[in-house]
Amino acid sequence: MLQRLSHLTNTIQTNWSEDPAARAAAKQATGAVLVAEGATGTIRRGAGNLGRRARGRDTNRGRGGLIGGIMGIVIGVVFMVVSTFISPPDDLIEVPGEVAGVIETTDSDGDRAYRSEFVYEVDGRTYEATSNVTSSTRPTVGSSVTIGYPEQDPAAGRRVDGLEGSFHRIFFWAGAFVVVTSVGSLLVSIALIVVGIKLFRDGRRERREAGSEQGLFADLMAIVRQRDELDPERTAAGVSGASQGAVAGSGGAPGVAGGGPPTPGAPPPAPTQSAPTTPPPSAHPTGPAPGWYQDPQGVAPHRWWDGRQWTDHTG
Repeated sequence: MLQRLSHLTNTIQTNWSEDPAARAAAKQATGAVLVAEGATGTIRRGAGNLGRRARGRDTNRGRGGLIGGIMGIVIGVVFMVVSTFISPPDDLIEVPGEVAGVIETTDSDGDRAYRSEFVYEVDGRTYEATSNVTSSTRPTVGSSVTIGYPEQDPAAGRRVDGLEGSFHRIFFWAGAFVVVTSVGSLLVSIALIVVGIKLFRDGRRERREAGSEQGLFADLMAIVRQRDELDPERTAAGVSGASQGAVAGSGGAPGVAGGGPPTPGAPPPAPTQSAPTTPPPSAHPTGPAPGWYQDPQGVAPHRWWDGRQWTDHTG
């Protein structure tokens, strides 16, 4: 949850680019990251996760999101309710007792476990009771314990000290902790989604003002196609106080801090009216420089060349 809070504060502290098209692209990419993080809590954490995924260890599993927060609250409440059923009555009469024997058993993992047998006296009569809790440590026969029993039924005694006597309290406070942390996670998720939607809408508005004619559906589909590459570390969510969106011609790319590679899912800046017919030569080994060129497919006036191939971005 702390990392997700960091994403939110980083975004709020971001210095957005003065270039309208680059600023719009950066806002849309960051908005998509925040919405995905708030809704599911399982967006990719960068290229380093690829190796862990390949080895079968998904480090994003169970991180939270809306459903995770709601489920956490439900589980915590269940723990707190169960604690009321296993707690001893308040009117038990307490008497001294001792461990008279040990029952050997196994736990859920097949390891050896132990259950205590107690003896205690009430009005000169000896009673026996068996522990409801198993332990991996063998109890010491003859050790002293405290037994509580209802006045009307002395034979219904139970241990009321030690771990067994505090088991219901452990259940209650564990449930309360889960509820509190889940509520906090849920609030953070909602805040991420709200801020993400606002950023995405602001980015679309600024793109229209910059002259882009690409529709909302095309923007959403571009992000969905690259959803597995969404990386908060390359947007405002993961860069504290950085400038987002490089100014056109500065050697950077739209939607990223400084002059790094394009942010996944971020559309390119609006095309100019005089885009060249073919990509110009470039010293870059992967191909011509990224930019707007006349669409070789004839679908739109211009199509974005990302330096390696034609993309789906048109304008």
